[in-house]
Amino acid sequence: MVSCISKSVVTSIILCLCTQYGEVHGQLGDAPSSRQEFPKDKVLRFEFIDITKTKYKSKELSGKVIVIDCWATWCKPCQKGLPELSEMKKKYHDKIVILGISFDKSLETVKNYLQDDDVGRGINYPIVFGPHLAKFWDDVSVLPTTFLIDKEGHMRCRYRGYTPRIQLETDVNKLLAEN
Repeated sequence: MVSCISKSVVTSIILCLCTQYGEVHGQLGDAPSSRQEFPKDKVLRFEFIDITKTKYKSKELSGKVIVIDCWATWCKPCQKGLPELSEMKKKYHDKIVILGISFDKSLETVKNYLQDDDVGRGINYPIVFGPHLAKFWDDVSVLPTTFLIDKEGHMRCRYRGYTPRIQLETDVNKLLAEN
């Protein structure tokens, strides 16, 4: 009987458990943060459409450092990181691209959250509604999870849990300095 369970059911169960893990950490404080670097051998290709229907293709973003932040509206550590990413976008402007990928269950939840005056006005980067991207982002087991991609499209770093802005900026600056 167990062998009859489809991969998608198992994946859904695992994602739900990971979501619950993230919720507990979000309610009690910051999720523990971890950082992992990657060699320049893993090129990341993607095509996203944000909630305003704008397309973002990895090949068109060549030459810029890309920050991809996987988050959810219910995640307290994610909420803490959103304004910090907006500040980074202001500081680095055209040198970096920040894409937020919401792993919420409904697009309406995301839109309502972003329309809140305390939240939405401060977010100055595109938001993608992405629960369907869970298969693509197999490295997302904790929220927030943030990826840094260098100017050539290589995934160079992954952070699990809330990551202070100073750490992200240090790594972004290293990638911006690379030729």
